[in-house]
Amino acid sequence: MIAMTAMAFGRWAGPPAVAGGLLWVVLRPLVATTWKNPTLGLTYEDYNRLMVAPLALLLLGALALHARYATRTSGWARRGLLATVLGFPLMLLGVVLEFYVAGGVNTGDWAGSLVGWMVFLLGHAASAGGLVVFGVAARREALLGRWSGLPLATGVVGLLWPFLAEVRIVLNVLIQVLFGLGWIALGYLLWSERDQQHAAEPRGRRPSRGCPEAG
Repeated sequence: MIAMTAMAFGRWAGPPAVAGGLLWVVLRPLVATTWKNPTLGLTYEDYNRLMVAPLALLLLGALALHARYATRTSGWARRGLLATVLGFPLMLLGVVLEFYVAGGVNTGDWAGSLVGWMVFLLGHAASAGGLVVFGVAARREALLGRWSGLPLATGVVGLLWPFLAEVRIVLNVLIQVLFGLGWIALGYLLWSERDQQHAAEPRGRRPSRGCPEAG
């Protein structure tokens, strides 16, 4: 019953996770390139306020990942999944503190905005780092079938963002897009249940065609 509920929740939360990844791909590059000059009539603060939408949707995806895989892997991997889940509320809180309460570093209270930014960074590190921890186990245990390297890759990309963002703006945009694409793929995986199909297939053996097995 619990397994069926986790599968059903994963399917239900898959499309919101895809939508969250798509919004991340659209909004984060706009955040990265709209610092002083408005783009399409919206300011840096405006685009950051919109980030509550993808973060809430990706929180559903993280909860679905936890529901589906936490009981099927080791202690460290479970802790990684939990960190991934907890990271998104922290990012949401950071956005609310910085841009809804403090008003943003450009137009509002600088100290309050800095606190919000620190909370956002902590949440981002927890979410991306948790994916890396879970991803190592997922790849080793082939939990997601042929998709087993996806959580690890997505987490590594996320952890690279704070370091590459200040090098060149093109790297900032690229890393944000890749992180969003990773969550789009994870959301699709949750919805389609392809991880279950591939994980159920024994390694090194292709299903026969037209020849039922004896038994």
